[in-house]
Amino acid sequence: MKIMGTDGCNNFFGPVKNIDDSDLTFGPLGSTMKMCYDMDIPNKFNVAINKVSKFKIENLKLYFCDDAGAELLRFRKVD
Repeated sequence: MKIMGTDGCNNFFGPVKNIDDSDLTFGPLGSTMKMCYDMDIPNKFNVAINKVSKFKIENLKLYFCDDAGAELLRFRKVD
């Protein structure tokens, strides 16, 4: 019941508060605090991941969505 990863610059981590068939909520997320040359993508990623409340998996892709079901982030499986 934990999440961890990278936003393209910093590592992030935190608890998964709730997960069921379609709902997903994270607890407060912490992160390292490196300053990269271009922080645009990491900043947008961090805003989006904190709005996640739903998820779905389709065709080997994982979608994180907000309360209204709007796609926030999309991940694809790679080998």
